[in-house]
Amino acid sequence: MRAREIYEKYKIFRGLQLHQLRAAAVARYVCERWRGSINTERTVLGGLFHDMGNIIKADLSMPELLEPEGVKYWRDVKSEFHRKYGDDEHAGTLAIMREIGLPEEIRSLVKDVGFSKINTVLDSENFELKVLQYADMRVGPFGIIPLEERIMEGRVRYKAKVSSKHPYADDLRFDGLLQKAKELEQLLVTKADFKPGDITDASMAPIIEELKDYQV
Repeated sequence: MRAREIYEKYKIFRGLQLHQLRAAAVARYVCERWRGSINTERTVLGGLFHDMGNIIKADLSMPELLEPEGVKYWRDVKSEFHRKYGDDEHAGTLAIMREIGLPEEIRSLVKDVGFSKINTVLDSENFELKVLQYADMRVGPFGIIPLEERIMEGRVRYKAKVSSKHPYADDLRFDGLLQKAKELEQLLVTKADFKPGDITDASMAPIIEELKDYQV
C-alpha cells in the first residue's frame, strides 16, 4: 500500500499529511547525503507516519489545513480516533503504526522523538533517530522553515495550552533545549553533505511527490 492510500484509509487531514511528507522528505534528503552508513528506509518510514494519531490532540483551529472537507467533518473524525485509540496521541500513533505493519525498530524511533527529548536524542548513538528528530523540527504547520524559527513558532502556538512543567512554559529549560537542537543540527552537518539552508519547500517538493507513492 502506498503512503497516500494509508493516509486516506486513516482519514489523515491534508495539513497533517503534508507535515509527515515534509518531515520524511527532509529525512531522506539528509540520509542520501550521509557520509557513511545509515538506514534511509527506516528513517523515511518514521517520518511518513510519526504523527498518525495527532488529530487526537488537534484543536482544529487552522481551517485552511482542513480543506476540502471542513472543520465539522474533522471534528467527527477526531471523535472516532478518541473512541478507537484513546486520549493519548502518541499511543494512537504507535497503535496505527502496528496496524499498518511497521516493525518495532521504526516504532521505537518515533517513540523516542520529541522536543523535550532532545538531550536523550543528542546523547544517543542512533543517527536515524537524530535525523528523524531534526527532520520533524524543520517542519512547521505551513511548510519547511529554519530550525530556530520552527521551534519558536511551536512555542508561541502551544505555550498557553501546556502545563507549567512543559519546556515551552519554562524559559530556562526551553533555552537549554533550543541550544541542544542547534547542536544537533551542527552535528548532522558534519555527518552529511548538506547545509541547513539547502532544505526548503522548493527543494523538497519533488521528493514529497515521490514519497506520496512510497510503498509500505
